[in-house]
Amino acid sequence: MRQRLESEQAYSPQHLRRIEWVINVRSNSDNASQPLGIAALADYQPAHNRAELLIGITDEDKWHTGLSLEASLLVLEFAFHQVKLHKLVSYVYAFNESAQKNTLHLGFQQEGLLRDHYFNHREGKFVDLYQNCLLKKDFFENKKLSQWSRRLLGRDITARRQQAQVKALSPNEIDDHLEKIVNHVSVPGRQ
Repeated sequence: MRQRLESEQAYSPQHLRRIEWVINVRSNSDNASQPLGIAALADYQPAHNRAELLIGITDEDKWHTGLSLEASLLVLEFAFHQVKLHKLVSYVYAFNESAQKNTLHLGFQQEGLLRDHYFNHREGKFVDLYQNCLLKKDFFENKKLSQWSRRLLGRDITARRQQAQVKALSPNEIDDHLEKIVNHVSVPGRQ
Protein backbone atom coordinates (compact mmCIF):
# COMPACT_ATOMS: atom_id res chain seq x y z
CA MET A 1 0.00 0.00 0.00
CA ARG A 2 2.82 2.38 0.94
CA GLN A 3 4.63 1.72 -2.35
CA ARG A 4 1.46 2.35 -4.33
CA LEU A 5 0.81 5.63 -2.51
CA GLU A 6 4.38 6.79 -2.95
CA SER A 7 4.40 5.95 -6.67
CA GLU A 8 1.05 7.68 -7.23
CA GLN A 9 2.02 10.83 -5.33
CA ALA A 10 3.31 12.52 -8.49
CA TYR A 11 0.04 12.05 -10.40
CA SER A 12 -3.11 14.16 -10.36
CA PRO A 13 -6.59 12.70 -9.74
CA GLN A 14 -7.27 13.21 -13.47
CA HIS A 15 -4.39 10.86 -14.30
CA LEU A 16 -5.26 8.35 -11.59
CA ARG A 17 -9.00 8.67 -12.30
CA ARG A 18 -9.79 8.60 -8.57
CA ILE A 19 -9.66 10.56 -5.34
CA GLU A 20 -9.39 8.62 -2.09
CA TRP A 21 -9.73 9.49 1.59
CA VAL A 22 -9.24 7.59 4.83
CA ILE A 23 -12.21 7.95 7.16
CA ASN A 24 -10.95 8.67 10.67
CA VAL A 25 -12.84 8.92 13.93
CA ARG A 26 -11.49 11.06 16.77
CA SER A 27 -11.58 9.98 20.38
CA ASN A 28 -13.19 12.55 22.69
CA SER A 29 -10.79 11.79 25.52
CA ASP A 30 -7.38 12.25 23.90
CA ASN A 31 -8.31 13.69 20.46
CA ALA A 32 -6.41 10.83 18.77
CA SER A 33 -7.74 9.64 15.45
CA GLN A 34 -8.32 6.06 14.42
CA PRO A 35 -8.83 4.89 10.81
CA LEU A 36 -12.33 3.59 10.33
CA GLY A 37 -12.67 3.03 6.59
CA ILE A 38 -12.22 4.53 3.15
CA ALA A 39 -14.13 6.86 0.87
CA ALA A 40 -13.44 7.48 -2.78
CA LEU A 41 -14.56 9.03 -6.00
CA ALA A 42 -13.46 6.21 -8.31
CA ASP A 43 -13.56 5.75 -12.07
CA TYR A 44 -13.45 9.55 -12.45
CA GLN A 45 -14.38 10.45 -16.03
CA PRO A 46 -13.66 14.16 -16.61
CA ALA A 47 -14.90 14.00 -20.21
CA HIS A 48 -18.30 12.79 -18.98
CA ASN A 49 -18.25 14.69 -15.68
CA ARG A 50 -19.01 11.61 -13.59
CA ALA A 51 -17.45 9.34 -10.96
CA GLU A 52 -18.35 6.40 -8.76
CA LEU A 53 -18.98 6.84 -5.02
CA LEU A 54 -17.34 4.30 -2.73
CA ILE A 55 -17.75 4.28 1.06
CA GLY A 56 -16.48 1.45 3.20
CA ILE A 57 -16.55 1.27 7.00
CA THR A 58 -14.48 -1.70 8.14
CA ASP A 59 -15.63 -1.90 11.77
CA GLU A 60 -19.12 -3.49 11.94
CA ASP A 61 -19.69 -1.87 15.36
CA LYS A 62 -19.55 1.56 13.64
CA TRP A 63 -21.94 0.76 10.78
CA HIS A 64 -25.00 2.26 12.49
CA THR A 65 -23.38 5.25 14.21
CA GLY A 66 -23.96 7.88 11.52
CA LEU A 67 -20.27 8.00 10.61
CA SER A 68 -20.88 6.56 7.14
CA LEU A 69 -23.62 9.17 6.60
CA GLU A 70 -21.25 11.94 7.65
CA ALA A 71 -18.50 10.60 5.36
CA SER A 72 -21.01 10.30 2.50
CA LEU A 73 -22.15 13.90 2.97
CA LEU A 74 -18.55 15.14 2.84
CA VAL A 75 -17.80 13.19 -0.33
CA LEU A 76 -21.06 14.39 -1.96
CA GLU A 77 -20.17 17.98 -1.09
CA PHE A 78 -16.71 17.57 -2.60
CA ALA A 79 -18.07 15.81 -5.71
CA PHE A 80 -20.66 18.43 -6.60
CA HIS A 81 -19.00 21.62 -5.32
CA GLN A 82 -15.29 21.06 -5.93
CA VAL A 83 -15.11 18.53 -8.77
CA LYS A 84 -18.40 19.86 -10.18
CA LEU A 85 -19.63 16.45 -11.27
CA HIS A 86 -22.80 16.12 -13.27
CA LYS A 87 -23.44 12.53 -12.18
CA LEU A 88 -22.35 10.33 -9.31
CA VAL A 89 -22.92 6.58 -9.60
CA SER A 90 -23.02 3.87 -6.96
CA TYR A 91 -22.92 0.12 -7.42
CA VAL A 92 -24.33 -2.00 -4.59
CA TYR A 93 -24.26 -5.79 -4.28
CA ALA A 94 -27.86 -7.02 -4.44
CA PHE A 95 -27.42 -9.09 -1.26
CA ASN A 96 -26.53 -5.92 0.68
CA GLU A 97 -30.09 -4.69 1.15
CA SER A 98 -29.09 -2.24 3.88
CA ALA A 99 -26.52 -0.50 1.67
CA GLN A 100 -29.01 -0.26 -1.21
CA LYS A 101 -31.66 1.19 1.10
CA ASN A 102 -29.16 3.75 2.45
CA THR A 103 -28.03 4.68 -1.08
CA LEU A 104 -31.62 5.35 -2.15
CA HIS A 105 -32.22 7.24 1.10
CA LEU A 106 -29.37 9.62 0.14
CA GLY A 107 -31.31 10.55 -2.98
CA PHE A 108 -29.75 8.19 -5.50
CA GLN A 109 -32.11 6.69 -8.08
CA GLN A 110 -31.84 3.04 -9.08
CA GLU A 111 -31.00 2.96 -12.78
CA GLY A 112 -30.72 -0.75 -13.23
CA LEU A 113 -29.94 -4.22 -12.02
CA LEU A 114 -26.84 -5.82 -13.49
CA ARG A 115 -27.58 -9.54 -13.29
CA ASP A 116 -24.73 -11.94 -12.43
CA HIS A 117 -22.36 -9.04 -12.94
CA TYR A 118 -19.69 -9.93 -10.36
CA PHE A 119 -18.19 -13.31 -9.52
CA ASN A 120 -17.70 -13.80 -5.77
CA HIS A 121 -14.69 -16.14 -5.53
CA ARG A 122 -15.19 -16.81 -1.81
CA GLU A 123 -18.70 -18.10 -2.33
CA GLY A 124 -18.13 -19.46 -5.84
CA LYS A 125 -21.15 -17.76 -7.37
CA PHE A 126 -22.18 -14.75 -9.45
CA VAL A 127 -23.75 -11.75 -7.73
CA ASP A 128 -26.19 -9.11 -9.01
CA LEU A 129 -25.36 -5.42 -8.69
CA TYR A 130 -27.72 -2.48 -8.38
CA GLN A 131 -26.67 0.54 -10.43
CA ASN A 132 -27.72 3.85 -8.86
CA CYS A 133 -27.08 7.49 -9.72
CA LEU A 134 -27.38 10.97 -8.24
CA LEU A 135 -27.51 13.84 -10.71
CA LYS A 136 -26.24 17.32 -9.88
CA LYS A 137 -29.71 18.90 -10.12
CA ASP A 138 -31.14 16.24 -7.76
CA PHE A 139 -28.31 16.82 -5.27
CA PHE A 140 -28.94 20.57 -5.11
CA GLU A 141 -32.70 20.05 -4.65
CA ASN A 142 -32.42 17.31 -2.00
CA LYS A 143 -34.15 18.45 1.23
CA LYS A 144 -32.98 15.43 3.25
CA LEU A 145 -29.32 16.06 2.40
CA SER A 146 -29.84 19.70 3.31
CA GLN A 147 -31.26 18.80 6.75
CA TRP A 148 -28.73 16.07 7.53
CA SER A 149 -25.75 18.20 6.53
CA ARG A 150 -26.93 21.15 8.63
CA ARG A 151 -27.34 18.84 11.61
CA LEU A 152 -24.14 16.77 11.20
CA LEU A 153 -21.77 19.22 9.50
CA GLY A 154 -23.17 22.58 10.59
CA ARG A 155 -23.70 23.72 6.98
CA ASP A 156 -26.03 23.02 4.07
CA ILE A 157 -24.04 21.11 1.45
CA THR A 158 -26.87 21.49 -1.08
CA ALA A 159 -26.74 25.30 -1.05
CA ARG A 160 -25.38 26.65 -4.31
CA ARG A 161 -22.28 28.73 -3.78
CA GLN A 162 -21.16 31.66 -5.83
CA GLN A 163 -17.71 31.03 -7.21
CA ALA A 164 -15.48 33.81 -8.43
CA GLN A 165 -15.14 33.86 -12.17
CA VAL A 166 -11.52 33.32 -13.08
CA LYS A 167 -10.18 34.07 -16.50
CA ALA A 168 -6.77 32.92 -17.68
CA LEU A 169 -4.79 35.79 -19.17
CA SER A 170 -2.60 35.53 -22.23
CA PRO A 171 1.08 36.50 -21.83
CA ASN A 172 0.34 39.83 -23.61
CA GLU A 173 -2.57 40.55 -21.25
CA ILE A 174 -0.38 39.80 -18.25
CA ASP A 175 2.30 42.22 -19.51
CA ASP A 176 -0.33 44.94 -20.17
CA HIS A 177 -1.87 44.52 -16.71
CA LEU A 178 1.50 44.52 -14.98
CA GLU A 179 2.52 47.66 -16.86
CA LYS A 180 -0.67 49.43 -15.76
CA ILE A 181 -0.11 48.39 -12.15
CA VAL A 182 3.52 49.54 -12.20
CA ASN A 183 2.55 52.88 -13.76
CA HIS A 184 -0.02 53.52 -11.02
CA VAL A 185 2.17 52.63 -8.08
CA SER A 186 3.86 55.58 -6.47
CA VAL A 187 7.49 54.82 -5.80
CA PRO A 188 9.46 57.22 -3.56
CA GLY A 189 11.87 59.32 -5.60
CA ARG A 190 10.08 58.51 -8.85
CA GLN A 191 8.18 61.21 -10.71
